[in-house]
Amino acid sequence: SLGYTHCDIHEMVFYGGTLYVGSDGLISKSTDGASTWSNLTEGISIRQFYRIGCSKTNPYKILGGSQDNGTSVYTEDHWHEWLGADGMECVVDYTNDNIVYGTSQWGNFYKSTNGGNYGNTSISQPGGGAWVTPFVIHPTDPQTLFVGSSNVRKTTNGMNSWTTISNLGGGDINAMAISESDPDYLYVSKYSTIYRTTDGGSSWDNISSGLPSSYIT
Repeated sequence: SLGYTHCDIHEMVFYGGTLYVGSDGLISKSTDGASTWSNLTEGISIRQFYRIGCSKTNPYKILGGSQDNGTSVYTEDHWHEWLGADGMECVVDYTNDNIVYGTSQWGNFYKSTNGGNYGNTSISQPGGGAWVTPFVIHPTDPQTLFVGSSNVRKTTNGMNSWTTISNLGGGDINAMAISESDPDYLYVSKYSTIYRTTDGGSSWDNISSGLPSSYIT
C-alpha cells in the first residue's frame, strides 16, 4: 500500500522534505513520507542481463533475466515484467512464442503459456542448481528440455516430470550446450571439466584432456 521502490536499498537521504532512495533497481523519490514514489531513472538503460532468450518465430519477442530485477519480456514494442528476484537463463519455445521458460537464482523454474503476461502454469521442479542454472531446449522437440543441476535432468513433457540422464558426481553444472544438427550430442561443464554425450545421455565422456585447468563459463 506504500507504492513501489526496489527492495534492495543501499542509500536513503532526506533533502528538505524529499526522501531519495538509491537501490538495485532505480533511484526514486518521495515528497509525502513514502506514501507515493517517483522513478527518477525511467528510460535509463542500466539493467544488467545475465541471460537473454529470443523467439525463432517472432523477431520482436525477447526475454531477459537480470541482476536483482527479475525476468522481463519484450513483445512488439514494449517491455513488461514477468518474474521477480534475480532473473537468470530463459528460453522461448521455437514453435509457439507464448510458451516461455524462465529461472530465478539457484535453479527455480517457471513456465508461462501466455508469454509471461500474467500467472504461471504449474510445473515440476528439476531440483536446484548453480546461481545461473543452465538449461536448453531440444532443437526438434519443444516439449523436451535439459537442465544442468548437479547432474543432467531431462523432461519430455514441458517440465511436468523429470528423469536423470547422467552420473557426474558432486558440484553444480555451470554451462550446457546441445547440438542443433544432432541433439544426441550434449555438452556440460563443471568447473574445469567438460563432459559430452553422443547418445542422448546414456553414456558420458570426460573430454577435458589437454585443456587448461580453468573455470569454464
